[in-house]
Amino acid sequence: SYWERRLSAAIAAPDPEPFRSELGAIGQWYVRRQIDDQWLLGQLTTMLQAGFVPTDVFSVVDRLHKMSANHPDQAVAVLTSLLRNPRVDRAAYV
Repeated sequence: SYWERRLSAAIAAPDPEPFRSELGAIGQWYVRRQIDDQWLLGQLTTMLQAGFVPTDVFSVVDRLHKMSANHPDQAVAVLTSLLRNPRVDRAAYV
């Protein structure tokens, strides 16, 4: 609930910059197996559509690989959004 309120506030904010590092922390959550795959995919999709990116893209890509077995369409959509986003450091994919 807290996360969703913060994401909504960031999306509605006239200046999104102060929210970037806070929201970027979602990348670290991709290391935590106890967080639901569907929820993570949905939140990151919303975030990416709003122009925000995770700070730990490597962990996101690593878990997307594992998620793709059960959620192939969503995993590919998130990866595509990451690849197209100019704010993502390309070194994360190496």
